[in-house]
Amino acid sequence: MARVVENVTLLLKDFKGRLRDLRPLLLGPILDDLRATEALLFAQAGGFAGIAPWAPLSPRTLARKRGRSTRILVASGKLERSLTVPGASGSHVRMIGPATLAFGTRVPYAEYHQLGTRSMPARPVLPRAWPPEDLDRWGRLTADYVAGRGA
Repeated sequence: MARVVENVTLLLKDFKGRLRDLRPLLLGPILDDLRATEALLFAQAGGFAGIAPWAPLSPRTLARKRGRSTRILVASGKLERSLTVPGASGSHVRMIGPATLAFGTRVPYAEYHQLGTRSMPARPVLPRAWPPEDLDRWGRLTADYVAGRGA
């Protein structure tokens, strides 16, 4: 009986240690997942991750983009790369604590696309809430990590 209690105590200490520092999980598989969701969002011009499809480009914008990519929110590709490519210019990934990750972009014009302006419709690049299937998967990844089976 004492051996079982000892084993359980060691296991709980291990769980507690993993819960105190989720960085390997957050900066590994969960960050990869965030970037993959963003890549799908750009590939589908919205219409993914709880975001409505982005409004089509105006004829004036299409004329200005003549000869270049006509993908919505992609002129130079900087905004898309900042959310999908590790270490890209404008990327914003920061650990706020051992269990909190900040993810986003420092590209200055992202705010105008996210919220829209008087002359431009909102085309959100970050979901207001992540899709339930992502949250469920992150819950499973966290449980596996705490149990010593991942990250």
